[in-house]
Amino acid sequence: MIPSGHVLLVYQSDRIRDSVADQLRQCKENIFLDVVEISIYRHGLKKNKDYDIVLIETGLNENIFIKILNSLEDLEYATLIAITNEDHGEAAPITKVITDNCYTHIFIPIDTKDITYIIGHILWEKYNRLQLNSHPRMLVKGQPVESANPEIHRLTNSIYKVAMVNTPVLITGETGTGKEVAARAIHHYSTRRNGPFTAVNCGAIPHELMQSVFFGYEKGSFTGAWKRHIGYIESTCRGTLFLDEIGDLPVDMQVCLLRFLESNTVQRLGGNEDIYVDVRVITATHINLEEAVANKTFRDDLYYRINVLHLKVPSLRERLEDLPTLANSILDRHMNEQAENFVGISEEAMECMRNYHWPGNIRELINRLRRAMILCKSETIRPEDLALPYPNESKHEPLNIDKIRKRAEKHTIETTLIRCNYNVSCAARQLGISRVTLYRLLDKHCINRKKDTPSYKRQHLQPNSKPS
Repeated sequence: MIPSGHVLLVYQSDRIRDSVADQLRQCKENIFLDVVEISIYRHGLKKNKDYDIVLIETGLNENIFIKILNSLEDLEYATLIAITNEDHGEAAPITKVITDNCYTHIFIPIDTKDITYIIGHILWEKYNRLQLNSHPRMLVKGQPVESANPEIHRLTNSIYKVAMVNTPVLITGETGTGKEVAARAIHHYSTRRNGPFTAVNCGAIPHELMQSVFFGYEKGSFTGAWKRHIGYIESTCRGTLFLDEIGDLPVDMQVCLLRFLESNTVQRLGGNEDIYVDVRVITATHINLEEAVANKTFRDDLYYRINVLHLKVPSLRERLEDLPTLANSILDRHMNEQAENFVGISEEAMECMRNYHWPGNIRELINRLRRAMILCKSETIRPEDLALPYPNESKHEPLNIDKIRKRAEKHTIETTLIRCNYNVSCAARQLGISRVTLYRLLDKHCINRKKDTPSYKRQHLQPNSKPS
């Protein structure tokens, strides 16, 4: 559904007035139309209303058109569209005036789909700008993006901007950083949000099937083609096509993709008809495409075609300040996999996470947290549950039996205290030692005897706690 908007038609002929009014009425959308005859409007008639769009029937008189444009100066937020004849020619003086002052133009006779699509696109752009000003926090999977990292702030702002145009976007970043999430956000905030979003991993499709998968095929085009098949590109019409790992695309397929990006047409295998497809293409890769171009493994003309707008998703080690927020979000999302007594992540585990380099980025973080949440033996996730090295522990440091023994002793005492709800007598009985010995061990390992041991606990599991 198109957002509501006010449209003004400045017409020269009754035929155009009736045609536009009838076609907008057939749209059954919230479009409110006012009409005024061109001979009246050019004498300076002003409308006391803020219009979103003004449609102007230009005719061939350049001077009249300029007078109308001058009389529209008060409508500073209106988008101008010219309704013109195809026969005025590219060299006609009025052509330059239209190009310099109007958003686009529509040829006579007016096509219902054209005028509906153009008006809808403009109204969605205005709607998205209003949403951006009133709701600065971006939503991903229904949840607001909360980050303390300036690179993420820049990325979300860029997503809002690129979503408002149909220009190709290249998203780069390491594996597991969330490039598809960024592509889905662009689609969600664009005028194509009601259209399909098709994600294709270019590295997962067998080479011999690529042509038919992307472009489709006609019945009988090869053995086994017993019916027509619509490819990924054609089936995403009026939507967004996300090509992940574009750097893995074979060179011969790069030629076919380049042809589509230049002509917006596809030809099914076994067919000879050029089919126009209205698709926005977003690509992503974890490799350096400039190096691939230099090494002749990626076509330079395709690179320039897809890299009109460029977004870079930062790696997890570049945004370690977001680790607590990301971790709690992951635990909340997989709440049904948690044990009943599960509380959260220990301070020691969080410190280990901050010191880890995260080669697999957020995908690895999700994997380690889900495994630790299921297999942890206490109420909190410990470093050993995450299979991460302890802080300041070098990979090349020789194993020390005393250090390992102390670490195991401390963990056992902490786990038993949690199980006994920090009752020292109960913990001493379960450990098979006296209370005096337990007190000595608590002091030795600097273990807090009270229940307020710091850990990253989620607020919804602590109904009596107040958020800080």
